[in-house]
Amino acid sequence: MGRPVMLGNGSLTVGLNESGLVHDFYYPYVGLDNLTTARSMDHKVGVWVDNTFSWVDGESWEIQVDFERDALVSLVVATNKQLNVTLEFSDFVDHELNAFCRRITVKNLADHERTIRLFMHQVFQISRGGRGDTALFVPDDHYILDYKGRCSLLIYGQTANGQQFDQFSVGNYGIEDKLGTYKDAEDGELTGNAVEHGGVDSVIRFSLELAGKEESKLDYWIVAADSQYTAEKVHNKILSDGVQARLEETRHNWYEWLDIARDELQSMSENERTLVKKSLMVIRAHTDKRGGIIASCDSSIYNYGRDYYSYVWPRDGAYAMWPLIRLGYQEEPKKFFEFCRDILTTDGYLMHKYQPDRAIARLKHLAFYQAARIKDVLFRQLVNIEKRFVKEQPGKHFLVMHGLRDVIDGREASAGAKARATELRELDVPNARELARRIGEVDEASAHASHGRYIEFTWAHGLPERLLQQILRAVQSCGGVFDLERDRTH
Repeated sequence: MGRPVMLGNGSLTVGLNESGLVHDFYYPYVGLDNLTTARSMDHKVGVWVDNTFSWVDGESWEIQVDFERDALVSLVVATNKQLNVTLEFSDFVDHELNAFCRRITVKNLADHERTIRLFMHQVFQISRGGRGDTALFVPDDHYILDYKGRCSLLIYGQTANGQQFDQFSVGNYGIEDKLGTYKDAEDGELTGNAVEHGGVDSVIRFSLELAGKEESKLDYWIVAADSQYTAEKVHNKILSDGVQARLEETRHNWYEWLDIARDELQSMSENERTLVKKSLMVIRAHTDKRGGIIASCDSSIYNYGRDYYSYVWPRDGAYAMWPLIRLGYQEEPKKFFEFCRDILTTDGYLMHKYQPDRAIARLKHLAFYQAARIKDVLFRQLVNIEKRFVKEQPGKHFLVMHGLRDVIDGREASAGAKARATELRELDVPNARELARRIGEVDEASAHASHGRYIEFTWAHGLPERLLQQILRAVQSCGGVFDLERDRTH
């Protein structure tokens, strides 16, 4: 199922589940690699008070999970009436630092003073086989480091008055019949084991003395980097600025990004504006800063199927970019088109789907050398995007895939289908490869086609005659692009 909250900055992406716990943790690409063990274990949060321990995903907790309407910042409230404790989380991925930060408010709902201990559990799987990772406590700077090769994860936390986590433990998870170090927390104390390798997890503890009805805040963060040295630089930056300052700066960044669409949203009701803003932020969270647009960063499907959906489908990417372009966004669409330029085959085709690092993704039905059909992108989406943009900004255009051809995949191309008539139409559209090379000059490119090109339309594979007529009508009237309102195909 989909994650209730996806947080990200185009490089680090974090998914929270229905209990507000970290379920997916992608770095250094959106959708690649997932560094959690999400198939079997979330990053748990536990509370010990009055000699009673409870994990937040237990049945005694009432949990609300949402995110702000004007910023990709979580709104998580977890209440346990039996323990008389409420936890409130404001979670975010820093807009410029690869750091996942949690500002946690701990509330004592009882009338008397109590000691409340909060336990934060981390379980990463940097090595794909679940072996070979190392987790250790770094005493000089008082943090946990989880690393393997060129990936380092730095875990730290402190209370509002600067008190660092007071206990820790590192151990094995998922190997040699070991359940995990999180079990060490359930008596309210941690043993302090400092290092382990293989399949590993870790827990840190915070102790708060709270008067009746009192509350207190603490800050927790995970930095993702390519080395311990780089992670420490980011860590020290957060220590210097403070999590609250980083939160406000990240909020402001989201406000500015959403402001691009402000004029287009003015005519909507308040409820509609909220839905559109949240939808835009979800799209942005799934958009890698290098152009790839991930179908889904939810790894839950991996529990029931053979693979996940953390791939880039060019067709689906066009669907996602279409509303952004109509609302005035330019940076994300241009990055996406650059991505498509780089993955074009020498014949001007796109394959079925890709990883966000531009590598070809696994294919369910098609042979590796065969290009997947892309008519939905070519004729129903990008041409509409082009027409709208040309209308609003004459003399400019974004279209880079206008000349791609529809092809038949081997799975569906039966002998009978191949025998059916295939028509050729000469359409006045730009050459895909020529435009692709000029992506860096896209703002100066002419809005009109420069020469004709043959496009193959295959009747037997879902391109209806009425759509052909619409294409030809549009070509004759506007030089090779659709009229968005008149020729929209449903």
